[in-house]
Amino acid sequence: MKTLKPFELALVPIGDATIIGQIMSKPTPEGTIMVRRVPGIAGTLEELPISGIEPMIPSNQKKFKYLHVATIGSFFKLFPDDMLRYDSCSIIEKVVREPNVWIVGKLTSNRKNPWTEDRWNSFTCSIRKAKCFLLDRLTDEIKEVKLTK
Repeated sequence: MKTLKPFELALVPIGDATIIGQIMSKPTPEGTIMVRRVPGIAGTLEELPISGIEPMIPSNQKKFKYLHVATIGSFFKLFPDDMLRYDSCSIIEKVVREPNVWIVGKLTSNRKNPWTEDRWNSFTCSIRKAKCFLLDRLTDEIKEVKLTK
């Protein structure tokens, strides 16, 4: 039986993709668990079925030290879902005050800019802002660091 502990990273299936999420609760008797789609970002918390969620090997958890967040603008109202799989990222939120703007995030092992801007542009999207945050203990305490190329 797999052990999923709060605040640990896990491989989480979302649609056709698998993302690195953060476990936020113990499993429920109903077979669900609370997971953040983007570690460190409270607004991405959701209850998901425990089936398919796999704990990460502890040595792999330590290598994910940075949370990258980007603001994506699109000329169309539909978000290019294929880009979530291509860039291994997850939507953090839809910006309500601006139509056709989303914020996406992903975990990496370094500060290097992970976004494939040419690919986003091919979907008539642009990366308006990109930020990088250091995750010391994968809690709500995150601090911004310089993004590198």
